Amino acid sequence: MVDHTYLFSNPILAIKRLLDQGELGDLYYVDSVRINLGLFQHDVNVVWDLAPHDLAILDFLLDTPPQSLTAQGCGHASPAVADMAYVNLDYGRQRMANLHVNWLSPLKIRQMIFAGSRKSLVFNELNATEPIKVYDRGISVGTDPHALRRQMIGYRTGDIWSPNIEPAEALQAMVCHFADSIRHGTAPRSDGRLGLRVVRLLEAANHSLSAHGIRVPLHQGAPYACHA
Repeated sequence: MVDHTYLFSNPILAIKRLLDQGELGDLYYVDSVRINLGLFQHDVNVVWDLAPHDLAILDFLLDTPPQSLTAQGCGHASPAVADMAYVNLDYGRQRMANLHVNWLSPLKIRQMIFAGSRKSLVFNELNATEPIKVYDRGISVGTDPHALRRQMIGYRTGDIWSPNIEPAEALQAMVCHFADSIRHGTAPRSDGRLGLRVVRLLEAANHSLSAHGIRVPLHQGAPYACHA
């Protein structure tokens, strides 16, 4: 078992339920911002330091591997160690995820946006009272059958609501889950295969960073394939 603690936090579990229930409709994109000032690492870059959290969350919530990724970043304190970076993951079917990780930001932000065809969701980890807000806002696209090149875009503005999230310690939940897995001989939620998939994505991102942002394929048979 790998201790990807976010997979045991109540807000992430609530997002998983909403996605599985189709509350957001078809997922269009995920936009994640995980930035703060420091702490600078000497043995790993900012992608290896911060992005594992988002990659594990995406693996758990989307339940499908990305097809390719690209990463761009640079190092200001040390050119050899990126201290800010952007990672883009392509999941196919016009679904993408963007990650912004940064050690240089004057503000600490921990936020993920999940945009769907029906509704969108914002997860603000730093908001202890209302970490999740669901927005009934978006667009609808209608095609005129008599003019194939003409598309009508409609804008929808509805309610904003925040589901009740029971406060709980994610680390405690993870330890209890680990103990249950041992007792019953069941595979844990964050098993070694998930850990392997996250590490392969980090390696692919590192390769893209060092190659000035080239897109790295992740399909079966590719060097960094994530189908573990």
